[in-house]
Formats: sequence, structure tokens, C-alpha cells
Amino acid sequence: MGVHAFTWGDDYTEAFINLPWQIYPNKYHWVPPIKLSLQMELSPQNLFFRHGEAQPFVFVRDEQVIGRIVASFDNLLSQSDDEIVGHFGYFECVNDVDVAMSLLSAAEEWLKVKGVTSVHGPVNLSVFTGYRLQTVGFDTPAFMGEPRSPDYYIDLLFAAGYQEHASWYSWEFSVETTSVKLKRNKKMVQSMRDKGDQYRVQSITKEKFFEELPAIYDVGMKAFSNNYGYSDIDYEEFKQVYLPLYQLMIDGSFYKSVSPEGNVVGFVYGFPDVAPAFNEIDGDFSRMSVLDDFQPTALVYMNFGLLQEHRGCSSVYDFGIQLTGLAVQMGWYGYGALVKEGSSIYNSMGDWNRKYSVFSKSQ
Repeated sequence: MGVHAFTWGDDYTEAFINLPWQIYPNKYHWVPPIKLSLQMELSPQNLFFRHGEAQPFVFVRDEQVIGRIVASFDNLLSQSDDEIVGHFGYFECVNDVDVAMSLLSAAEEWLKVKGVTSVHGPVNLSVFTGYRLQTVGFDTPAFMGEPRSPDYYIDLLFAAGYQEHASWYSWEFSVETTSVKLKRNKKMVQSMRDKGDQYRVQSITKEKFFEELPAIYDVGMKAFSNNYGYSDIDYEEFKQVYLPLYQLMIDGSFYKSVSPEGNVVGFVYGFPDVAPAFNEIDGDFSRMSVLDDFQPTALVYMNFGLLQEHRGCSSVYDFGIQLTGLAVQMGWYGYGALVKEGSSIYNSMGDWNRKYSVFSKSQ
């Protein structure tokens, strides 16, 4: 009974992977992850482990795994001068404060040995893999790529001494709302072009995805360098991270911004919400063919990057034209996904209805 550290691939690995299926089904909205993907994420083959370390833990009671956590330290993480940050992630736990505190304490002690003075989480190795805990919107259906968790996880973290460190929000908007936004964006872009703006957006097709990806990497690393949890990963790791996007994207859902000088200065992407299909797949990679016949009803507006010096250009609105135009054409509603606290282009489309946070604790 109690917390056990183990080596990935050993006896506890399967129970670690399977634990969410004991917690979520029939109780909480979620999108079951592909079990094989998790197996690979924590294996030595993950390129994260060229610059990072991790230690998985499980909590066992009556020979059953009822909680799990991974402590990790990333040598490429952008650190401040006054603290050294390490992460806990992959946190899943039954509603038991003692179990949660035992798991978190084990992660904290492992990180303390690494010199960590501030523990942040949930962060699954790095922000490029997955992070954040849902704090509002538990009664809403989950969309693809959304962090979901039971509502009691917040209380477990508060009981262990954690506080909210940073927050993000998501919006849900109808086809009608999207149509109105599309018209506004078109007027804005035309007005800017009438004043001499010469920026253009161009589609990145699935066929050209890997040909275009190096330029997207260059822009992304610069555009996201001040974002929470930034790590200066190399192109090969970036490609590993974005491979799942390639599997979800459709033509018309990925665009780049090109400056008057012909340079790529930004990008935006979304993807059809395939969460219902992933619920049917239920973590089994061999059933991925379910996606072939799935008919989406929503578009997830997932990521936007534009170099700082170009953020006043028409591409800010032109990106919106392309993605909202796709949604309107298909008759899909939309999710404005995972936007950092502060001003947002989605504020004009209504109120957010989901919130997520990263929590922190000094030690």
C-alpha cells in the first residue's frame, strides 16, 4: 500500500495507463487518449528525454492502482532568476485527499533533489505535450485537445497547498455567431488593404504539411518564446509534437501569413472536432479507422502565432476569415480553444464557458 516509484515499462505501466478508465467513464465528460500514444510519450524514444528527466509514481491500495503522477524536469525550460521550476503531470486520482497528497509529495521530493524551488502542474513533461487542469465548465461536452478532469481535482490540489498560477479560457459559438464574425473580419481586412496593407494568408495543405513545417517551426519558436512554459525545442522534437496535428488536419484548416517581403511571419490552425469519434475509439489504436466515416459538426480553433512586429497586420483578421469561412461553409459551430487570460479576439463573440489553470507551489 502507498506510493511506488517505478521504471516505465515495468509492472505498473499498464495500470498507470489504464487508470483514467476507472475514473472518467459514465461520470465525467472527457476524450479518451490513445493508450499507445501515452505508452510512447513516457518511453525513452520520446525526444523530450534528450534534455529532460521524469519519474512516474503510482499509489496502490488493496493491490489496485488508484492514483498516478509523473514528476519531470526540463533542462530547456525557460527559467527565471528567482526560482527553478519543475513539473508534475499525468495526474489522475480517486477522490481521496490522502492519496493525492502522497502522490504530490513524492513528486515534490523527487523534484527537490533536482534543485526545484517551485512545482507547477499539471504539465505532462512540457507544454508541447499537454498541460492545464479544468476548473470551470464540467457540464460541457469535451472537444478534441481540451484538458478535462473531475471537478474534485481542484480541491485535491488546494488541500496539498497549491494555488492557481495562470489560467486559460475557451469559448463555444454558433454558426450564426460565426457568420457575423466572418462579415466583420472581411470588412476589417478590406479596410486595412485599402490603406496599403499587403500581407496575405496562404493555405497549408495536408500534402505540403511537412514541406511547410520548418518555416512554421521558426515562426512558432519566436512567437511563443514569451509564453508560459516555453522550452527551446529543436525542429525534430517540434515535428514529433505536431505529428498528431497532421493526422487531424483537413485542407482549409491551416494557414500561414506572408509579409510583403515574402517571409512567413505567422500561422493559424484548427481542426474538425473528432472528440465523439475518439470516445468510440476508446483508447484503442487499432480502431482509428472509426475516423474515416466520422462526420464532424464543429471546428476547433486551436492555435495562432504571429511574430510580435507583425501583429498589427491584416493577417490577424484574415486568419479569422479563413477558419470561420470553413466553419460557415460546413455548417459547423466552433470552439475558440485555450486562450491565455487577458484580451482575446473571441471576447466579441460572447462569454467564455470553460476555464483551465496551471497550479503552483513553492518548496
